[in-house]
Amino acid sequence: MTRARWLAAMLWPVFLLGAGAPAGSAELSAQDLVAAVEQATRTEGFRLRATLARHGEEKAEPLRVLLAGQRDETRQRLLIRALAPVTWHDQAIVVEAAAGAATRAMHYRAGDEAPATVADVYAPVFDGGLVPWDLLGEWWRWPRQSRVRDETVLGHDCVVVDSRGGRGPVARVRSWIAPALRLPLRVEFYRPDASLLRAIRVERVTRLADGRATARVMTLMDANGSVVRFDVYSGENGVVLDPMTFALPGAGRRERR
Repeated sequence: MTRARWLAAMLWPVFLLGAGAPAGSAELSAQDLVAAVEQATRTEGFRLRATLARHGEEKAEPLRVLLAGQRDETRQRLLIRALAPVTWHDQAIVVEAAAGAATRAMHYRAGDEAPATVADVYAPVFDGGLVPWDLLGEWWRWPRQSRVRDETVLGHDCVVVDSRGGRGPVARVRSWIAPALRLPLRVEFYRPDASLLRAIRVERVTRLADGRATARVMTLMDANGSVVRFDVYSGENGVVLDPMTFALPGAGRRERR
């Protein structure tokens, strides 16, 4: 079991652990870069705890969340559960994405047997700026991937990749991928009219004991100028999750504390 301060290894690819630079990364196509990122995000299970604090409201109690997930070649499951403040305590979102099926998000309160209700996968959860769809990396599987240019971000050489062909409120995604880390250091989401919807930016990258890279702190920004700091304070990867982790009320869910 690996324990470290890191951002998920399965979620939206800013949350992944890098596995070292692919050979000949300077010559990699956009499709090769995307495939490397997707491969790095697969995990049998992870858990992490993080805080989200909105800029200008630092004196307010931050939103604390638990995230747990799994990802393989065919299916991705994610739990986002609020730990604090009391306004959101024990409210949870379960998201499931599978090949050939529409992404589904369901909302419920842990410990409450009331049926779960459908949630908007594109909407921020718990007023914290965290959007479930942004954590799935669905855009890596869109039909059009292209290299735009090379840039340096946080001192790392990056390839800017455009992903197009999506349906819904996000029509295009632009990612700044650091091939040496297999880690996007910035991701921008655009509406069908080409206007910026929101962006995610890595603020701090650290190295684990085994040399792998991890995003430690990020900012989440929306088109209205709201900025949220996302800070992971504990996490573990490669864990076997309880089979009931993603179960919904009425489906035999056993409460985890």
